[in-house]
Amino acid sequence: MRSSVGPNAKIGILNIDAHFDLRSYEDITSSGTMFKQILDNDHQASYLPIGIQRYGNTKKLFDTATTLGCSWILEEELVDENSEENENKIQNFINEHDYIILTLCMDVINASEAPGVSAPSSFGLSGKMVRQLIRKITSHTKTISFDICEVNPSLDCDNRTVKLAANLINEVFMCVERR
Repeated sequence: MRSSVGPNAKIGILNIDAHFDLRSYEDITSSGTMFKQILDNDHQASYLPIGIQRYGNTKKLFDTATTLGCSWILEEELVDENSEENENKIQNFINEHDYIILTLCMDVINASEAPGVSAPSSFGLSGKMVRQLIRKITSHTKTISFDICEVNPSLDCDNRTVKLAANLINEVFMCVERR
């Protein structure tokens, strides 16, 4: 991504996820280390995870996020009536960057709607809420990338997670087409 936008562009990474994915990667890299790798190696990149589960992350991960200068939005803050505050936080993050990368880790969605993930969330976000977030973020012309992570079809029931992921990808195409 960096080579596509130039060395001085400010890249903002928005990740809709139950987990920080900021684990240490000295011994082994995984899906839980990717954003720490980016932030350690690209000082023009910033990170705002949305939907963080308080009990799905260790204190060390919260401390790592703080040390790296990250803010976050907890799952419970999205479900409560803080919508204007959260919208402002996301909008301000977008405004501070030249380009936005959006990632969706499907384990942020409630396990009843997205069972086909390795770390299902009992208190996850609804698919409708995730769709609303995706629509708002991808409606901005600064959003240049979208990806979906952490879908595990071998754990899925009735292809429920795969179908939801496909519908969310379609939402992105629809938003980009309207820009």
